[in-house]
Formats: sequence, structure tokens, C-alpha cells
Amino acid sequence: MAERRSLRELAQTANVTLPFPNIDSALVLTAASAIAVAWDFLQAHQSDYGLDVATATEPQLTAAIVEILDRLRRRHIEGGGAYSEQFYEAPIAAPEMPNFDRTSIAKKPDIMIRPRSCPHYSAHALYWGLYFEAKLVDGGATAAAYGRNGIDRYVRGDYAWAVSQAFMLGYRGADGALPAGLTSLFSTTNPADLRWLATNVPAQWSGNSSDGQIIATTHDRPWRYPHQDPLPGTIEVLHLWLSKKS
Repeated sequence: MAERRSLRELAQTANVTLPFPNIDSALVLTAASAIAVAWDFLQAHQSDYGLDVATATEPQLTAAIVEILDRLRRRHIEGGGAYSEQFYEAPIAAPEMPNFDRTSIAKKPDIMIRPRSCPHYSAHALYWGLYFEAKLVDGGATAAAYGRNGIDRYVRGDYAWAVSQAFMLGYRGADGALPAGLTSLFSTTNPADLRWLATNVPAQWSGNSSDGQIIATTHDRPWRYPHQDPLPGTIEVLHLWLSKKS
């Protein structure tokens, strides 16, 4: 049996420094737009997926979204634009992966989307991609669900520790709920919530299209990689809320 190498040895062999550079904003925006298209398709065909969008749970909605995303990617449904097999691998629902220091090996972000070709050749290439953590926000974003059980998973290095950008996906948000919904959330003064509070005010993401549907916040990550000295730096969380049609 081959000798098991440490993370430090793997990183040195691959000559990599984490986090990876951000994925091109055009690829990020295309994936986000595909999720918005999938959401609209789900609302128009919800009976085909055996659910009611107004009452479905987050796992039910996510499972349907991932299925529709792959149909868009393979051109079984129109409207995906550049989100296609040529540029993206199949979306993955709840991929199981370790946290930043492998003290837990069963972390499961809700959705992962990878562009077709990873430009990085390293021991950590498996963890390169676009991460989406989904929450119901029909009652507004809450400190417990959206903060501690959502954003904080990126902040503490459970998810997206090899990159510097990731998504929070909100289902059943009210029209026009962003950025005010986040500003209200980040106004909390509870000391227990300080880890996931934004280090800047919610703002339009720089890579947005003209509709400005994505809001960005930046958060410190207070931990170190076990295989290299530099801190991971901040993570930019991109907030995409999908509204329910009346």
C-alpha cells in the first residue's frame, strides 16, 4: 500500500498556494444565471417534480434545481445560454468533502458547480469550483439559519476553503429583498454572531450583469491552512435570492 502523505507534503509536491484565484466572473455569472433560469422553470413545472414551491423544504427545492441545471447544461431545456456541457461539468448535489484541516471529512455544501477545465494542477484541484449554500428566506434571512448555519460555514472553513468566493442561495425571497434584507441581518450585535458579520456593507457584486441580481459581502476567515503559512484571507460571499412568483 502506498504511504499516505500529509497535506503539507501534497501541497509541496503540487507547488500550490491556496486559496486559488477567483474563477472568471463571466463563468460565475453564467452559473448564477442558470440557477435563476432553473428556479423559474421549477416554478412553471413544479407538479412535474412532485412539489409545491410555496411549501417545499430546502432539500426538496435544491434537488429539483440540480436536476434542472443538468438538463439546461445538456440542452434538454432551453434558456441556459453559455451554461452548457462545453463549459461546465455536471452540477453536484451535496458533495461530501473535508473541511480545511480534515478534522471533519463529511461536510456537504448544497450545490457545487465546476467549470469544465480546472486551470490549477494541484492536490487540491478537487476543491476548486463554485459553492452554493441554500436557505429558505421567505421569512427573511435569520441569524440562526442564514448566518450561523450558512455564512459561517464558509467563514470557519467548512466549505470553500480552497477558494475565495462562494454563494449563499436564498429560496422564496421577496421581490427586491436585497440588499436591505442583508443590511438588517448584519445589524445584529449578538457577540455569538460576530464571526459571520460582514466586514463591509452589502453591495452590488462587481461582476453583475445589468439586472444587478447578486449582492456581495466580504468576511474574514480566522484560521490557518495546515500545510502552508499564509492565512486564507477573506471570502467574498455572493448572495442570490430567488423570489416566488405570485
